[in-house]
Amino acid sequence: MILVAGPALLKNMYYGKFWTTQARFFGVQGLADINMIERSLFGLSVGESNEGRLKWSTSGSLQSSGTKETESGHFEGVAPASLPEKDEEGKYLFTVIDTYSLEATAFYADRPPTVVLVCGRANGMQRAVLCSYDWTTQTFTREVVLRMKTIVLNRMFRVDQCRVAFRR
Repeated sequence: MILVAGPALLKNMYYGKFWTTQARFFGVQGLADINMIERSLFGLSVGESNEGRLKWSTSGSLQSSGTKETESGHFEGVAPASLPEKDEEGKYLFTVIDTYSLEATAFYADRPPTVVLVCGRANGMQRAVLCSYDWTTQTFTREVVLRMKTIVLNRMFRVDQCRVAFRR
């Protein structure tokens, strides 16, 4: 009986999980459709259904929100509803996707961020500074500060030093 049920049990236990992935961040301007991004990332064709791997962040930015699941008691991220492309200050809407924790976070910034600098820790989460690069002064300029899960830090590359400006 174990030989017959074994393949089905193994598929249910290990299907859809990733074991040796590298932390990569990529962003898109606007509010991303995470179902379409999941299909693109994991090579699903149009007819196949998503596994629900990508989730929205519950507390990564000011635009993040979550609801409490009744059976498990965990918070589940909710897709930001109808955010404008520009806020009152003229900042543009962006979405960053973390391929290690499989979370998407929406935020507003003046320019598209090109670098994630993890600078500190608060309340069990890492403080990540998303920066754009100014080639004339060879500095990174802070665009927004996000909160990310601690597990992401173990999979990131480290640099010795860099030049950061807090304002343009």
